[in-house]
Order: sequence, then structure tokens, then C-alpha cells
Amino acid sequence: MEKAFKEIQKYPGSSYILIVPLLIVLMLFVFSVDVWFQLFLGSIVLVLALSLLYVFTARFIIEINSSGVSYQVTPLGKKQYISKNDITNIEVINLDFIGTFGGWGARKRKGKKAYIFNDGDFIFIKTSEMSYYFSIKDSTVFFERIPHYFVDHTAQ
Repeated sequence: MEKAFKEIQKYPGSSYILIVPLLIVLMLFVFSVDVWFQLFLGSIVLVLALSLLYVFTARFIIEINSSGVSYQVTPLGKKQYISKNDITNIEVINLDFIGTFGGWGARKRKGKKAYIFNDGDFIFIKTSEMSYYFSIKDSTVFFERIPHYFVDHTAQ
């Protein structure tokens, strides 16, 4: 089975801003004299450090081929699949993801799922049950390789 389109994305560099509050709380932790306050700050440091670790290691993988679309957010998410037979529409759109979904990452709203890892174009896939939005880095590759797989599903 030939892969027509495969893309691996990570969180944008601006999401590494988590380092700033981590350093501030770490400084407060070091100079604190109260044990209970240190425990409180230590738990905040732990949560921020784990969040930063996730942002550094998370990847979004989308593969599109003649049988459908598979996608996964690593390291914690399982691979999911949308069969070609379930797809009623597939197209590239430009979307205000902040206003629609509230930011980056895996997002879910009523009847919609979004996987947003950059602010470029999006692959919009409509099935009878759900609408999917996948961010993509290079829409030209999508336009070159995908239409012949989904001729009857692409918007004209």
C-alpha cells in the first residue's frame, strides 16, 4: 500500500514559553523557607516540567493513502483510522484555529475533532459522523498527491 502523503509535525516553537513560568517557580522554590510552600511550589514545578517534556516530545503523524487516513499524536495517543469509504468530503482549507478551537494541540468540539500543530493550512475531512481538521505544513504536496485517491470526495 503506497503512502501518498505523510507528514510529521511538532508543537510550534512559541509553545516552549512554558520554560519561563517553570524558571520563575523554580526560583521561588529555591529561595522559599516555608516547607509547605516548598511542597506546593515543588508540585507546580513537577506539573510544568512534565508539560514541557510533553511539548518537546509530542508529534502529530498523519498518513493518507488509497485506503484512507490514519493519524496519531505520539507518545500518548493511539493510531486512529478513517476509511476512504467513510469520507464524504476532503479538501484543504484556511481556518482561524484560535477562534474555532482555542489553540494548538488535539481539540474536540461537538461533531468536530482538530489536530492543530501549526498555523498553516488544514485538511478538512467530513464523514457522516464527524468533521476532522488536520493541520498540514505543505498544502502543495497534498494538492499534488491526493486528488487522484479521493476524486469523488474532493470539493470542486
